[in-house]
Amino acid sequence: MPEMIEVYYEGWGGTLAVGRLISSTALTGRPLIAFEYSEEAVKKGLELSRMTLPLNGTRLRRDFPSHQLGLPGPVYDALPDGWGMLLMDRLFKRRGVNAARVGPLERLTYIGDSAMGAMTFHPVQPNDSGDLKQDVPLAQLAAEVQAVLSGEGGEFLQKLLQMGGSPQGARPKSLVIPRSPKPTVYDDSPTWIRSLARQVSRAA
Repeated sequence: MPEMIEVYYEGWGGTLAVGRLISSTALTGRPLIAFEYSEEAVKKGLELSRMTLPLNGTRLRRDFPSHQLGLPGPVYDALPDGWGMLLMDRLFKRRGVNAARVGPLERLTYIGDSAMGAMTFHPVQPNDSGDLKQDVPLAQLAAEVQAVLSGEGGEFLQKLLQMGGSPQGARPKSLVIPRSPKPTVYDDSPTWIRSLARQVSRAA
């Protein structure tokens, strides 16, 4: 598991360093995750939670709830729920990695800059999924989802993780951009979350 990852906020017209997550076994003999705000976040008054992560608290925050995998609440919310976790576990297994030994910080590096919301996490695990903005028919996505539910996962498991691993919920879903008169322009296009449960049931 990475010993440290950086947390960034993508907003206010740019990228702002929020802080860092540090994993250590030195204090308790077990994996312990601590969070520290960056100087930039403190100067700009970027407070993730007034209740649980006030800016004027101690330098290192730790002992976050176990149901949040030991992560601060706002960071934990960036991890996927059941479907996204299943995709991750399938990907780890394909790469010969025991998913039970993959910690939350490492999972955040797989989410990287594709999390829902404004947070990104660095370093980002490299991937070979290619262009995520290419046209992929919903029927093909449904077939890939069915392959995951039926066994190890299809040919485009990494791409499926990045397209649909971050949205919350237990059911399969994907982020899609509807067709427009300018299909090569994506930045200003609205992004939809499309549930694939119905397509999967039809394909089964």
